[in-house]
Amino acid sequence: MTRIRNAQQYLLGTSMKISEIAEQCGFTSFSQFNRVFHKFCRISPSRFRAEHRNASYNA
Repeated sequence: MTRIRNAQQYLLGTSMKISEIAEQCGFTSFSQFNRVFHKFCRISPSRFRAEHRNASYNA
């Protein structure tokens, strides 16, 4: 869960590629990161980034 929280912060606070974020957070592959992120957040990392950034701009 800690790695997912870190990934969420990277997704919202940086413009890093999702594959780079996965590596930075200690996941062995992009597909593993996608699978685990979706399991905990019920949304893909790219959609998480898009939806939360849009919410920030609309606030």
